[in-house]
Amino acid sequence: MKRKFYFPAWTKLFVVFSLMFYCASYAQKPQAYQIVSDKNFGEIRPVRMLTLPDSTILYRVNAGGTEHTNTWAEDSRENPNSYVNHNQIWYNNANGAGGFFTQKSRVNSSRNTMEWDFPVLNENHIVALYFAESAATSQTVGSRVFDVEIEGRKVLDDFDIMKFTGAGRAVVFYISVFIEDNNVDIDFITEVGSSLISAIEIGTGALPNMDPFISYNTYGLDRTVREGTELRIPLTATDFDSPDSVITLGGEIIGGDFYTMVDYGGGKGELIIRPGYDDAGEYLFYVESGDEDGGYTDCNACWAMGNLVVVETPVGNPVYRVNAGDWRMVEDTAVPWEIDSFHEPSAFINSDEIHLTTASHTITSNPTDAPDGVFYKSRVSVRDLENMEWNFPVPNGNYTAKLYFVDSKPDYVKDRIFDVLVEGDTVLNHFNILSEVARNTPIQKNIPAQVTDGNLTISFDDLTFDRIGTIVAAIEIVYEGQIVDEMADHLALDASAANKELLKEISVYPNPVENVMVLKFPDQIQGKVEVRLIDSSNQVRYKASNDSDVMRSEVQFLIDSSLPSGVYHAEISDGHSRRYVKVLKR
Repeated sequence: MKRKFYFPAWTKLFVVFSLMFYCASYAQKPQAYQIVSDKNFGEIRPVRMLTLPDSTILYRVNAGGTEHTNTWAEDSRENPNSYVNHNQIWYNNANGAGGFFTQKSRVNSSRNTMEWDFPVLNENHIVALYFAESAATSQTVGSRVFDVEIEGRKVLDDFDIMKFTGAGRAVVFYISVFIEDNNVDIDFITEVGSSLISAIEIGTGALPNMDPFISYNTYGLDRTVREGTELRIPLTATDFDSPDSVITLGGEIIGGDFYTMVDYGGGKGELIIRPGYDDAGEYLFYVESGDEDGGYTDCNACWAMGNLVVVETPVGNPVYRVNAGDWRMVEDTAVPWEIDSFHEPSAFINSDEIHLTTASHTITSNPTDAPDGVFYKSRVSVRDLENMEWNFPVPNGNYTAKLYFVDSKPDYVKDRIFDVLVEGDTVLNHFNILSEVARNTPIQKNIPAQVTDGNLTISFDDLTFDRIGTIVAAIEIVYEGQIVDEMADHLALDASAANKELLKEISVYPNPVENVMVLKFPDQIQGKVEVRLIDSSNQVRYKASNDSDVMRSEVQFLIDSSLPSGVYHAEISDGHSRRYVKVLKR
């Protein structure tokens, strides 16, 4: 029976165990998903790992690799498979992350489409596509993005292996398709970098429709965020057997209240994470999709759970840094100066209204506390358009907005004069860079600001008659401490006793677990207690229940010795609420 997520506000408890453990067995079995559609390709469904019966198999190709056990055909550099075009290909060593078929993969260049054509009868077929990136790959999220089409219809759109499953892990997608032209045509179309395929399997038959799919799996969901900053996780869900109008999206940080889950409808949404300055630590969080039947915890791909690390931001440290108008990130201690380019504008600029124009500089000296690299280019507002405005989401508190300028315009151009407003107050009035420093010489302005609305706003107002344009080379936002509020401090102390109830925890011992796992509850409980051990790929590897009319504070479960070693999330239910504890199995 499918179980929906249920986290009542008063029972959202979280126990974090800091574990460093390597387990090789989890990587030997690819995660499996199904893509099913007669008319609308691109719908991905979770399924249990399938084994296509040998009697149905028509083709098996070890893409980029050698022949295997006389059943998987070779596709090597020396002997490329006859069903693929041979132009501009090379091979990627994936270290066998998901089995023999991922020891090597075929990779095509950014200039070509990789095309496969398999002659078949006109009937239903199941196509299995296997993907894996090397555990030692140099690929990053966004560096290899491609589409997959079968019979001219899109199956995977902007597929990014590193985003979906990460390095060193394999994934297989099953696609059900009816062939009408005696040919299975599979095309890999590069969007960014190159495209990759580790193995292809084709057999006769068809697959049933499945539950909703959400755009992340657990391997690709771990996140790190600094206190005081904002992290947005965009979510997309698709459902083959339900209309978009009934798809729902959800998400939550277990034990943390610094998030907002926004469901825009139609299978689109965002989990917005904004930790305050006392939220440093490690958390579990989940995202889920649902349809008219609700959201579930036991389908492979309609939900995913990840680890969230919130890094402390001490007073006097930067929260945000932007290298305005430059495509280069400038590394710095703790917080880098982020890109603000034409193709990748800063998330904090009103880029919908401001088209990026830049000015280049050759600085002669640098009397500021910023690195030289942030002064090579500046962002310039375009004349006759809206003024430049920056908005930085931050918790309420005290800040210093550090603004960095340099100007190298020719002498014959009229003076560049503008106002700078921080939180609506004019802090630089009729500011002219070259009236304070020489050409190509940086200047720094430190502006104190108090934020009470969760957003630090910096505006640049062009005052010149012909609108030469406002200019800024870099911006740094520094946290300077919380706003002192004696009444709020008093109320916080009064609430401390009530908060203690929220800190009660379910504990597991021994941890690491061997053959016996004992759950210890903060209060006496009666009735049924259920537990499920969920591995890092969302597979339920163990489940059991203990039902008793006796009041008890501990419940014991025997663990099968065949359960693989590794890190698990223990999902514990008392029939009214559900809680999670991270455990290690020896």
